Amino acid sequence: MGAGSQTDHYIQDATEQDLVSRVQECLVRDGLAVNDDWQSKKKEFEDRLADKKIINLYAESEYKECLDKQFTQVYDSLKQHRPGVKFDVVWIGKDGRNQSKKGDIIAVYEDDIVVSYSLKVYKEGIASIQVRSGTYNSTFLSIILHDYALPEVGMYKNPIPKSEWKTFCKGAYKDKFSGGKSLKVRDAVLKYLGMEDAIEVMHQLDQIKIDSINRFKNDPNTRNIFWEGVSDAWENQCYLAGHSASSLIVNYLKNKNFNLKPFALKQVGFSGEEELIALSKTQCLLSTINLNYQNVTSRSQSDDSIVDYDVRGKGIGLVFKDNIGDIIQINIPFTLNKNGAWWQKVKPFEGKRPYPGRGKDSGTMLEYGEWRPQKSSEMATSTNTYVELKKAGVC
Repeated sequence: MGAGSQTDHYIQDATEQDLVSRVQECLVRDGLAVNDDWQSKKKEFEDRLADKKIINLYAESEYKECLDKQFTQVYDSLKQHRPGVKFDVVWIGKDGRNQSKKGDIIAVYEDDIVVSYSLKVYKEGIASIQVRSGTYNSTFLSIILHDYALPEVGMYKNPIPKSEWKTFCKGAYKDKFSGGKSLKVRDAVLKYLGMEDAIEVMHQLDQIKIDSINRFKNDPNTRNIFWEGVSDAWENQCYLAGHSASSLIVNYLKNKNFNLKPFALKQVGFSGEEELIALSKTQCLLSTINLNYQNVTSRSQSDDSIVDYDVRGKGIGLVFKDNIGDIIQINIPFTLNKNGAWWQKVKPFEGKRPYPGRGKDSGTMLEYGEWRPQKSSEMATSTNTYVELKKAGVC
């Protein structure tokens, strides 16, 4: 599930564990479980609430409210997938995400068949669900190096034979590399693959971030986020940065006649590797029994389908299409993340105070809402990927 703050992540993980412990208890009660371990799963859930200090936050959260209202339907739907076959549910959470899997929960059947589910909980409804997040660079790289992506998030296989390595890079050979950290290896791989011009796109994307920081850093009129016009300036910069970055990427891909279909299928969860559980206060969708969802995914996977894409506002819009018409729309907005550039997450106060703690800007005298000299350098580019379920007739 997509999240904002670290506390949000803790609450969302707790929702996943809560669902697992409840389903397992019901499976044991109904004689459908392989293992009678619901109590240990419930304890793991309760221990996590205590460890993360979110017992009350979770109890009062809208995530729990959505689960409470939809749990019976979720449980009944899980049973319908393979009627009469015993199974357990297991929370894989971070382990699954670290392996680049979309799933949060797996159903493990008595005949060793495993079904992975991604859980999405939205208080406002499930018309549009978020399936991926990243930066300008990571999004671009995940597209052009899709064929070399490894299970670990952000990691890629090095396609350069070791015997040819010194021709492309003077550094130490690595059989895999991080797209965001091993820049020398990344650039060597792009040269080897004939994508040397993609390096220049990367540098231009980096420059958009630098220019965005300088837009505020060098303007005395934007020193405080609460001053008149500063929020509007921020929104304007988000649009300018997003539109510029998405235009760079789309132009590169179109010039290369790049096929986005394999990338899109995997990123939105239509590759057949993961199933979906989507909940709101009023809706419940399980992909394993939702015929409209299955129709959309099978049409998208078909050899007859293509992915059309173009710049859409401050991001990229993708549409799966076949000979019948449009199948489903994917939106990838590009924006900026303040990432603490202005001092906001504190109770308002008058005058100036030393910034607390021992980290960046510690001891610096700042007003409430003032630009943080050190932390502002961490202003980040940001992308998200949304699947428009309602427009496709899925929910």
